[in-house]
Amino acid sequence: MQWCYRELAVQARDLPTAFAAAMRLTESTFGYIDRVSELVLTAYVRERDEWVRNTVAVRAAQVRSLLAGGPIEVNRVEPALGYRLRQHHLGIVAWVEEAARTEGTLVELERMAGRLADHLSKGARALFVSRDESSAFIWMPLGSEHVPSSDVFGGTPPAPDAAVRLAVGEPAEGPEGFRITIREALRAHAVALMAGPVAPRVIRFAEVAPVALLAEDIGAARNWVRRALGPLTADDDQTARLRETLHVFLSTGGSYQETAERLSLHKNTVFYRVRKAQEVRGRKVADDRFVVELALLACHWLGPAVLTAPH
Repeated sequence: MQWCYRELAVQARDLPTAFAAAMRLTESTFGYIDRVSELVLTAYVRERDEWVRNTVAVRAAQVRSLLAGGPIEVNRVEPALGYRLRQHHLGIVAWVEEAARTEGTLVELERMAGRLADHLSKGARALFVSRDESSAFIWMPLGSEHVPSSDVFGGTPPAPDAAVRLAVGEPAEGPEGFRITIREALRAHAVALMAGPVAPRVIRFAEVAPVALLAEDIGAARNWVRRALGPLTADDDQTARLRETLHVFLSTGGSYQETAERLSLHKNTVFYRVRKAQEVRGRKVADDRFVVELALLACHWLGPAVLTAPH
């Protein structure tokens, strides 16, 4: 272009001709640049997408191998994952409710993982591995300088986006902890799916651990709950109220007053329901209080999966 402009200055006989030639030169040159840029960008995006797919596939394969219980070759696995195994981890299963799923679901989940990492890990990058089109495994890096408390959120977890739900394991350390914490999150996830609408958007394994272990063999759990509670497992509104009242009553250490306050009931109503629940069950709670409390907890979380359908 510089050479052409110099030639125009020498050869052009008048200004309009020189100006028209300069315009034609500029249009041709930038048309060429635009076309080449488009071809280069297309090739780059194609190669980058292929690289991302390969990277994601390798990462997912490494995670599947780790969760299957195979040996952990830390020095080989860490570069493939882009994540350090020699630290404390918090495993999370994140998913989106079916009605809210879109083509960009995984992108939104990954962004949410980044926000959680900013909150928990002071900017350290979380490991994000998709499970399917609407759910993912997430590992939050918690560092290696100290043992984190069980409640790493420091209270109520940051609320995810409205349609996003989280199942959270307990903090665990090292390569084996990498597996343990996500397995706990998977167990909490199973409970959340069984609980349905009553499950909170963020469910911790620590809150549902006994129920999560029972849920791994739901048939055995159902039989055990029905033996423990008898007719109190009936899946109807009236019996559900009796179960809820008895559950809260036991969780308060047998306080009628505190149970009434929690359920916004009169104390006499609580007394009646507790007595009625024991009558329906067919024996007193005091005989096997721990068994009853755990069975009621299972009813609360697992719902129809362990209840007796009405005739």
